[in-house]
Amino acid sequence: MKVLAIALNSQYIHTNPALFALAKETPAKRNLDIVYKQWSINMSELWIFEQILAEKPDILAFSLYIWNVDFAAGLLQDLQLLLPNCLFVAGGPEVSGHPQEIFQRIPQLELLFLGEGEDSWPAFLTLAAQYHATYNPNWQQQLVQACAASSETSATACIATKNSIPTHIHPIDFRRRPFLYTSTDLETLSQEKRVIYYESSRGCPYGCTFCASAREPLRERDLDLVLAELPRLAAAGGQIKFIDRTFNANPKRALAICQTISSLYRPGLSWHFELAPASCPEELCQIFAAAPAGYFHLEAGVQSLNPASLRAVGRAADWQKAKPTLQMLAASPCDLHVDLIAGLPYETPESFAQAFQELHQLNPGYLQLGFLKILPGSCLAEQAEEFGLKYSPRPPYQILYTPDMSAEYLLQLHRGERALNAFYNKRRYRELLLEKGRIWPGGALQMYFHLAEAMRAYPSGLSEKAAQAIIATLDQI
Repeated sequence: MKVLAIALNSQYIHTNPALFALAKETPAKRNLDIVYKQWSINMSELWIFEQILAEKPDILAFSLYIWNVDFAAGLLQDLQLLLPNCLFVAGGPEVSGHPQEIFQRIPQLELLFLGEGEDSWPAFLTLAAQYHATYNPNWQQQLVQACAASSETSATACIATKNSIPTHIHPIDFRRRPFLYTSTDLETLSQEKRVIYYESSRGCPYGCTFCASAREPLRERDLDLVLAELPRLAAAGGQIKFIDRTFNANPKRALAICQTISSLYRPGLSWHFELAPASCPEELCQIFAAAPAGYFHLEAGVQSLNPASLRAVGRAADWQKAKPTLQMLAASPCDLHVDLIAGLPYETPESFAQAFQELHQLNPGYLQLGFLKILPGSCLAEQAEEFGLKYSPRPPYQILYTPDMSAEYLLQLHRGERALNAFYNKRRYRELLLEKGRIWPGGALQMYFHLAEAMRAYPSGLSEKAAQAIIATLDQI
C-alpha cells in the first residue's frame, strides 16, 4: 500500500513540522510504503500534480491551512479524475475548525483527521494496511466505514467521515513526545536554508477568542527533553523558530530555555519566539538585552490598546506593564516584531490610531499592521454576528466591516499597511519617519495614509528614485 502525505507551505523557506511529527509515528509494516513530501503554493501547480501522479498513491493525505486549502482543492479536483481508486484524506487546522464545510468544499475528501494526529495517524495506517492486505477491491470503502464506526476510546475516534463527525477531541499526552528531526532531516533543512520549527509547548493559558488555541489547554514537553534538544537544533544553524503560542507562558521555563540558548551562540544562528510582553520577567529581558545583535527574534503581540476591545476578545493585557518591556526590547540588540490587529470589536479609528502612534514611536524593528481573521472553529466565529462583524467566507477569513470600522476605513488601512511595509519595515528613511510621525497632524497613521496616496502615482513599483519622490512629499505639510 502506497501512502503519500504532503504539505503545501506558503513559502519555500518554511517547513511543516506536522509531517515530521507524523513520520516519527509511522508504524513498521511490511506492506506499507509511506512517503512524506513538502512543496510550496508558489511552485507550479502542474509540476506538483505531476509529482503526485508519479507516486501512484493508494492513499493521499494533505495537511490543510488557510493559505493552502484552495490550492489543495484545485489539485484534488483534477487528481480524482486520474486517480479514481485513491483514498483522499486530510488533517490540519483548517480541517479541525469546520469539518462539515471542508467536506462540502472539497467533496473528494473521504476522511478528515481532527485535532492532533500523532495517535490517530499511526492507528489509521495500521488499520488501512490490514484492509489493503485483504485484496478486496472495495478496501477503501471498508476502511472509511471502519473509521466511522470507531468507538470513543479508539485511537481513530477523532477521524471524521461525511456521515460521522466526532464532537469531542481529546488532546494527546505531549510531555515526552520524540524529537521531531533526525540528523539527516536537520542537515537537509540546513542545506536548503529553511526555517526549522520547534515546539516546546502546545495550547495557551490565555483565552483570546480570535485564536484557534483558545480552547486548547497549555501542555509542555518535559523541560529536560527540551534542554537536551537545543544543542542539536543549534548545530543545524539558520533560524530556529519556536511555534509555542506564548513562549513565556511559564516564565521560569522560558528563562531556563533562554539561558541554555545563550550559551549556544554562533554566527548565522538565530532563535524566534512569540512573547507576552506584560509577563516577561526582568531576568529574561536581561538575557535578551545582553545577546548578540539579531540572535533573538522576538514577536510581541500587542493587538490593541483599547480596553473594551481587549475585554471583548478575552485578551489579558496590561499596557503599563508591557510598555517598559517593549521599550527595553526595542532598544536592545534583538530583532523586535510588534503587531496591532485592525477590526477587533469596539476598536474605533481613533483608538487604533492612538495605539499605532504608541507602537510606531517605540521604533520596533518591524511594526505589523494586521487585520482580524475570523478563524473557523474559534470562539469569535461564534460571536461574530453578536458583534456585528462581517468577514470574508473565503480563507484567510479577513474582516471586511465592523460597526466601528467601516469597509472604506479598513480599505484605507490596507493602503496604509502597504506604505508602512514599503518604508518603515524596509528601514527606508526610518529616522525621518519617526521624526515626522511624532509631529504629523493626526498622528503617524495619517502620515502613512498620506504616503499611500503618494504611492498611487507609481503603480508599477517603487524604485529608489520613486521612493525619494514620495518621501519628499512629507516636507510639503
